[in-house]
Amino acid sequence: MARVSIFLITVALIAGMVGCGGDDGEYDLTIASTTGAWVGMPGEGTFFYDEGRSVYLIAVAEEGYQFVR
Repeated sequence: MARVSIFLITVALIAGMVGCGGDDGEYDLTIASTTGAWVGMPGEGTFFYDEGRSVYLIAVAEEGYQFVR
């Protein structure tokens, strides 16, 4: 379940980046978590990536929580 959730989050983030449409070929990706989860890699905050770059994300649900969607 956790692997599927992480995969779906990664796909959603990449799809969001594709739709951003940066003028200079650079995209900003803002990552945040809520109660019950944390992002291990690359962390929380705003990160800048070149167009076409794959971004790997590790998100972990705390005990008693789960990712939905």
